[in-house]
Amino acid sequence: MERYPSLFENGDADGFDPFDDEENSPRIDNVHAAVDAAVLTHHGLLGPQKSDGAAGGAHEPQHNRHVRAPANYPNQGADQYSGVFESREFSENVEKKLRGMLKRLNRLEEKDDELYWRATTLLARVALIAADHQVSQRIAPECPDPDALFANTARGAPGVPSRLNQTLDYHLDQVGKQAQEWVYRIDHLDLPGLHRETREQLQMRSGSGRFQWQDEAVDHLDRQRGHEGPWLVLNNAETGAGKTRANLRAIEAMTPEGCPMRASIALNLRSLTLQTHDALQNQLGLGDDELVCLVGDSFARAAFNEAQEARYDNDEDEDETEQGEFQVVGEPNAPDLPEWLEHWAPGPAGTRTRTLLGSPLLVSTIDYLIQCGEPGRQGHHVKAFLRIAQSDLVLDEIDSYEPKALVAVLRLVVMSAMMGRRIVASSATLSSPVANALVTAFNVGARMYAALHEQPAGATPGRVSVMDNRLPPESKPLESLEGVTQWYERRVNEMMRSVLEDEPRRRAFIQEVDEGEDDVDARFHAAVEAAARALHRNQRWQHRSGTWVSFGLVRVANVPPCVALAKALNDRLDIHASAYHSMDVKARRAMKEARMDRLFQRSGPDDPLALDPEIEAMIEASGEDELIFVVVATPVEEIGRDHDFDWGVIEPSSTQSIVQTAGRVNRHRRTSVKAANVAILDRNRRSLLHGEGEDCFVMPGNGYAYTDAERGEHRMSRLLAQAPGWSTDGLLDLTAAVHFGLEGQKARFAEMDDAAVERALRGGMDVIQGEDAMNMAWMVMAHYRDYPLRDEGGTVTFEFAEDDGRFEVYRVSRDHEDQLLDDSGFQIREGNRSWLSWSLPEAKAYAEKIGMPRLGMQVEVSDTIANGRTAIRFDEWEGGR
Repeated sequence: MERYPSLFENGDADGFDPFDDEENSPRIDNVHAAVDAAVLTHHGLLGPQKSDGAAGGAHEPQHNRHVRAPANYPNQGADQYSGVFESREFSENVEKKLRGMLKRLNRLEEKDDELYWRATTLLARVALIAADHQVSQRIAPECPDPDALFANTARGAPGVPSRLNQTLDYHLDQVGKQAQEWVYRIDHLDLPGLHRETREQLQMRSGSGRFQWQDEAVDHLDRQRGHEGPWLVLNNAETGAGKTRANLRAIEAMTPEGCPMRASIALNLRSLTLQTHDALQNQLGLGDDELVCLVGDSFARAAFNEAQEARYDNDEDEDETEQGEFQVVGEPNAPDLPEWLEHWAPGPAGTRTRTLLGSPLLVSTIDYLIQCGEPGRQGHHVKAFLRIAQSDLVLDEIDSYEPKALVAVLRLVVMSAMMGRRIVASSATLSSPVANALVTAFNVGARMYAALHEQPAGATPGRVSVMDNRLPPESKPLESLEGVTQWYERRVNEMMRSVLEDEPRRRAFIQEVDEGEDDVDARFHAAVEAAARALHRNQRWQHRSGTWVSFGLVRVANVPPCVALAKALNDRLDIHASAYHSMDVKARRAMKEARMDRLFQRSGPDDPLALDPEIEAMIEASGEDELIFVVVATPVEEIGRDHDFDWGVIEPSSTQSIVQTAGRVNRHRRTSVKAANVAILDRNRRSLLHGEGEDCFVMPGNGYAYTDAERGEHRMSRLLAQAPGWSTDGLLDLTAAVHFGLEGQKARFAEMDDAAVERALRGGMDVIQGEDAMNMAWMVMAHYRDYPLRDEGGTVTFEFAEDDGRFEVYRVSRDHEDQLLDDSGFQIREGNRSWLSWSLPEAKAYAEKIGMPRLGMQVEVSDTIANGRTAIRFDEWEGGR
């Protein structure tokens, strides 16, 4: 050790010591610090694990996550390691290697770009983790030296205790060799791309009409195809403009000549993932060797397949989020891969890994890919990194993430840009704060790419393009963040001006809520009913039976009021209402979604709602001259469901939610309207429950990040008063301008939301940018725990089992010892059949039909609710709590 103090002593090496409390601001700004960081974090990130709201030091590296318990083997305790370098001589071969390493490393001393060293450290960590994984699989012969130090243990046969396996000297030597090879492998990664015929399919012109904008965008990108390095495309096309295909066409147009086209499409919802996979498979005729789909729920896929078989033909181009184990859809064929990758993921167990890495096109929930931006995930981090390292990235509905979850997505953007990939982010409601954060994260990754490739100082690190179905596409080199963000805001303003010039397809009014002393739910229900009846009068149409009907959507924020409202509306003789939400047995929810997908696809010449025999039977049985059909839904309907309702009533949570929900009204028919077809409640239920002055736009909503003054603003009559689109007749032409604003005119509600998103993102963005005291925070587990993709609380699974015609509920346990619950924990309450619901026996029969008898009768509940103080009250027809 004394011969090489520059490697092992931070004081002489100018490295950093995260365990030294007197070290003010440790930094990775030289080779020695990079080596320190890679080695220190090799077996996991540093502490603290959670900031608990603390600032400053909470994101500085600490040792408290890295100190291991004493080894349970003789002569392997901590004392055995103390002074190891002083007590042992290096062999001549080791000394020679160290000298060569030092000579090469010293050449890098002139590098003073912290982003360069951060990128280098991240790459070194990937190589170390992969090499360690590979080497540790080897079983070494037993070592006779009683004083030897060991690196790991080997598991014995069942009933045989584990034994010490590889000696420390052997392990470190082999991991070092393999890590060096892994760096080379990553740099020379060469995986298969889409077939030429598939790329030709993507190049086919859309022609004149609604999708012509795609041809213009593709031509624009194709003219810049030679651009090397990271490239970000923002796709702001409106709903129904064919963004899914356009995103992939954009990737093809940007892929340099002679390079394989590979892409990973990441989505936030299972339903969207499955829909996107099937749409691409059908449109492009992709085989299992080109396309693979990854979701976390085998039941979801089985139900989707069943629904597709029964679905009507159609030419059209908050769901449960991802939890648990990932499932590869279908029986994909693992493509030919480099030999080293075959060895790294051997045998049948590695088939899935080889498939996910090798397939040219991956469609998955983002939970798998997100691990690329989470260095603490070890082997999962390596697999996701290898996928991203040679695959362009599509982020669909980028603004569907809560701000803290968005930080996790932006970490993925950084890694993708660092590897020089092309990124397409699409959303019809991409607000300026989200767009700015996206461009900022991309800029960090692009600068890391430029530093790794030794581009000259001042060189433009990347390129940004914007495309939509309104304006000609544009591109801009990423010379400054401010320049790009101002350019984006100007373009969005032009787009909103164009939108407001169209004939209105959605017109809204503010529905007052009674200020009386009655029960809150009674007032809430009355306001919704009044709005529904007014909209029915505006949008009713005559069924072939002669009865006047309309089909509406009522969007509410949470599950309990969703079920209660549906039941209350169903008590009216002329209203048929049903609840749609996530807290129902999987089979019944799948049945409901399949039926809604058939009924509310209204793009063709024949309206399925007018021809459906079950609806016709209900109309004739009612004896009413007029009937109102209602779906009362939570935010699961806002994104991902391709439905077209006659009208909608919205309980407000945010301007984005208002615009997204309104997008389910007049979605396919796209007719011009003069009378209102949307109503927005003046106050939401939480406001009625807790009173004005308290938080009300939360769970969901960004109200938790409002200022104290903003928390007291509850009324839509004020918060939407300045929204562009108000007409002299007192109606609001409801477009994306309600969310974006126009010419500086913006709804107060949108301003509050934008400011809240910026506040919620600030801490996470500081870490991503590595600014000032946050330059080391990416090494600390607290950052990843503070900004996770999903809440760590998890879910609890309940299962319904039939016993002599009566259903009982079990709490599903991982150890397969399920617990039967009594009524004090889970109550099944009697209810009444609704127009879009089925009984528990019917749901059970469906689950058995698709081969999922147990999974289909399960319901997932958040841990907070499942372990709360009150019982879960589950309606036998509508579910919920």
